[in-house]
Formats: sequence, C-alpha cells, structure tokens
Amino acid sequence: MSAVEEALRASIVAHWQTHGRTPHLLISFHGIPERYCRQGDPYYKRCHTTARLLADELLLQEREWSVSFQSRFGAAEWLKPATMAVLSAMPARAVREITVVCPGFAVDCLETLEEIALENRDTFLRAGGQRFEYVPALNAGAAHARHAATRFLGRHHFALEPTHRRRAGRGWVREAPGAAAFIALATGGADRRIAVGDGRAGVIAARTIVAGLAEAGGYA
Repeated sequence: MSAVEEALRASIVAHWQTHGRTPHLLISFHGIPERYCRQGDPYYKRCHTTARLLADELLLQEREWSVSFQSRFGAAEWLKPATMAVLSAMPARAVREITVVCPGFAVDCLETLEEIALENRDTFLRAGGQRFEYVPALNAGAAHARHAATRFLGRHHFALEPTHRRRAGRGWVREAPGAAAFIALATGGADRRIAVGDGRAGVIAARTIVAGLAEAGGYA
C-alpha cells in the first residue's frame, strides 16, 4: 500500500471515528471518456486497484463498498457508473446512509465541495437517503505533506545539503549547485513559498510542503 493510500485509509477511519461509520463507502474517482481506456489507458483498472486496496485495508465486505466516476462533461461516453446515478439508486437498494471519498483529488475543489458534498448529497437525500458523509481530501494533512515533499524533491533532484545560504527578504534562501529549484523559508510570517526552476513555473504557497520537508528530515 502506497503512502497516499495509507493516508486515505487513515483519513476515512478518522472521519468515521468523529462522525460515525456508515454501512456503505462509495469511492468516487474523476471520470474520463471511455474511448481513452479502449485505446489502452490503464486509468480505469488503476482506479479499481486503488479502490480494492483501500477496501481491503478498511476490512470492508463486498457489499459495503463500490466504485463510481464523477465530473462528466461533453457529449462523449464517460466511464460508468456515474456517481450521481449510483447515489440516486442507493436508497432503493436499502442503502440510506453513505460515506463518499474521492481519492483522485489531492485537495478539495469545486468538484468535491460543490459537486459531491452539495449537489450529490442533495441527490442522495431527495432519493430517500437519510445520511450523507463526505470525507475531505487529504489537503494539508501531515502524511500528504510528507508525500508531496518527497515527490517534489525527487522530481526536481533537489539537494538536501546546500553549499551555502544567503539572506533574502524575510527568510533564508538555501541554494544547491546544479538544482533548478530553491526554497525560501520565511522566518516570521504565515506565508512560506517554494519557487521551482528559474521562476517561470511560478511561486507556490506551500506551508504544508515545507512542514513535510521538516518532518521528512529536510529543511527545518
């Protein structure tokens, strides 16, 4: 089980411990056009593999979980079953309490907070559902930050031991030879930023990634 899958499992368990467990878990992934899979895209299989691993780690029986696909747009046929269709049919199958998690979203956005937590919730309740729980995305969780930090460092070949450091604005800029990245750590403000490359990639507000770096044994 990957670090992200373990973080997802832990987030679901924590949500159930706080809000109470439901009889069914719906694992909703972002959909894609079906033709992509017919052309060889492994996305559909990988979604089901992830869902199976998650369900196994949660010790769920077959009847206690299912997979769906959300956020369809356009005229093409997309992966099925559609999340909204599944939710509207659940109460007729005597599933009136449900938890929904969206593993494909690293952070919450309109497609989770509005489409799932509002629109799909209303669909479920109007169909006769009694309780709808949405598990938030990993967002700023410590495990997610550690994973993001590790991926960031690996992708950009960032050296953890810079040769020197210089003062820049409110914080320190640590520079590593041959690395197309730098991290500016603010010493007293709420905003810590990471800049990638020579600046063309923009500046990302990344307090969580810096926290993850510290926990992963990088910058403190």
